[in-house]
Amino acid sequence: MTSRVLGAAALVLSLLVVSAASAAPGPIEPVQVRQGETLYSPTVGVGPNGSGEVVFREMASQTSTDALGAIARGSDGGFGQFQQLSRTHNVEGPPSLLVDAADNLFAGWGIATSGTPAEWARRSSGGIFNAPSELGDCGRFLAYAQLPDGSIAVACYSSFFGTPPNDDEVRFGEFSPGGEFFVANGDLSGPVSDNFIQPQIAVGADGTLAVAWYLKDETTGKNKAQVAVRPAGAANFEPVDTLVEATNPDEDALDDI
Repeated sequence: MTSRVLGAAALVLSLLVVSAASAAPGPIEPVQVRQGETLYSPTVGVGPNGSGEVVFREMASQTSTDALGAIARGSDGGFGQFQQLSRTHNVEGPPSLLVDAADNLFAGWGIATSGTPAEWARRSSGGIFNAPSELGDCGRFLAYAQLPDGSIAVACYSSFFGTPPNDDEVRFGEFSPGGEFFVANGDLSGPVSDNFIQPQIAVGADGTLAVAWYLKDETTGKNKAQVAVRPAGAANFEPVDTLVEATNPDEDALDDI
């Protein structure tokens, strides 16, 4: 399923379907699910039974506060009513979506305002999202993946406690199945001088977890890429490995991972 914004006014979805008798996908007619003044950053999540959710940002006017909204898609292919998840001008990029095996959907989004934590909301199978809650010690950027036991692992950037750059860090936490976010193992990175740390997270079939990020070292001023691995069944991460480090301070050749 892919999504796009046409004319910054209509949110339109095009679906790719595969029939049981054919391996070749083919497009069907796009479906307009929302009409507004300005719609952007759509993200789509689809569950095992074909239900899902479209989450996007909506701005009624150039001077209004952004609304983060959602529209559910049932297993029958029909779309439901618009639900407002949050209203803030500084949602950082499109929200992240994850649908578990029980068709519960988790949505999380960073806030690009100093001193404001990230938020998350959960939608139970066939229901609507609950009210957003603060997402632990997360701030502007976050990423997450589902572990084999059904818990959700979260890696995020935190810079809203203390005075940057003394508290810019990559943090890690988990949602147990049906539980709340908690910080486990503290910070993965040390203090860094960077305002745009976008962590990435991945999980293997056996439960091995890897978190990687780019940052600028507070002491040397050099850009580097690092990774932390938690083996399957282990309680803690192994020591952080530096994958590559720039030769000179402020070198721009390394800016993401």
